[in-house]
Amino acid sequence: MQFVETEEANTSAASFLDGDSLPKHGEKPDDWKPSGKRLKRGLYRTLLNWYINADANGGANILQKVSMMLGLDLSKVSRAALTQPQRFRLWQLARKSEAVRLQPTA
Repeated sequence: MQFVETEEANTSAASFLDGDSLPKHGEKPDDWKPSGKRLKRGLYRTLLNWYINADANGGANILQKVSMMLGLDLSKVSRAALTQPQRFRLWQLARKSEAVRLQPTA
């Protein structure tokens, strides 16, 4: 795993799927405007009225900011990946692994 520190200015406002530009902190042009809109916590609407997970949109924009440094190919990140991201409930995973560990072996 490689740690890369970056700033996250405008990543929640900009639309990843619409290809919005991501100006750096303090360098946003006066006429910059995102094409989509964050409607509420967890919900973002793109220019084409696609509803996607707002946190996944922001995360994809952060990845886009560092993708060149890391050599990442983001071409497979699509609306489907941002609409219903995989959820992991860590508190349930811990109990399941504990139950498996406590089972008697044959």
